[in-house]
Amino acid sequence: MVVDEHFVVAIPNNLPLAGAAPLLCAGTTVYSPLKYYGLDKPGLHLGVVGLGGSGHIAVKFAKAMGLKSAMGMMYGIIDTVVDHPLVPLTGLLKNHGKLVTVGIPDKPLEFPAFPLLSGRKLIGGKFNGWA
Repeated sequence: MVVDEHFVVAIPNNLPLAGAAPLLCAGTTVYSPLKYYGLDKPGLHLGVVGLGGSGHIAVKFAKAMGLKSAMGMMYGIIDTVVDHPLVPLTGLLKNHGKLVTVGIPDKPLEFPAFPLLSGRKLIGGKFNGWA
């Protein structure tokens, strides 16, 4: 197989491939938005919704980056759950906080505008798709 060297990761011989697989799949899914959205700064309060495959790895990365667990208002939330109301989560964010959803929903997200207007929240998004 021929691949671009920027997309190759060396797996140590003492790490079984079955142990590396979650880091390359679920790990990339949560690590990338932590870095991209600036949620990797020590001392920030971060919440993680869903503690399954991706969520528990997000917690491990957050701890390794020196983030604090969700106590009070949060600078960011990584949401790994697919179908649930998002409005309650926006009330937990500080001003300019970031709610990052990493799950792929079965249907379009529904987000009522009034809670955003009354709480002065800004919602944005970006989807790059897959190669």
